[in-house]
Amino acid sequence: MTIAADGHLFVISGALGMGLLVQIEMPMLLVTMSTAVWVVGILQLRKAMRIWGLAELVAAVLCSLIFVSSEITQPENLLVGLIVLALELGIVAWLGSARQEELVRD
Repeated sequence: MTIAADGHLFVISGALGMGLLVQIEMPMLLVTMSTAVWVVGILQLRKAMRIWGLAELVAAVLCSLIFVSSEITQPENLLVGLIVLALELGIVAWLGSARQEELVRD
């Protein structure tokens, strides 16, 4: 849990330092962090991390709509964003269905 929090601080501060706040890379970094937190939450059976991963996915989508709205409307960027989102949800759904019995008990 501490590593996830530190990772978020480093990613967000690094992206702000490099000027990536208004570029398409910032939401992609947030989606990648969301995937990592969500997958670890499923594998370690931690409900808080799964909720944190979902909240971060929503934050990444809102970040892309608010800060990167001019770039996200381009068809190439929209396609890449939707592919990354589909990959994350596919991985989470696959892991969730594979470990369904353990998640029900959690």
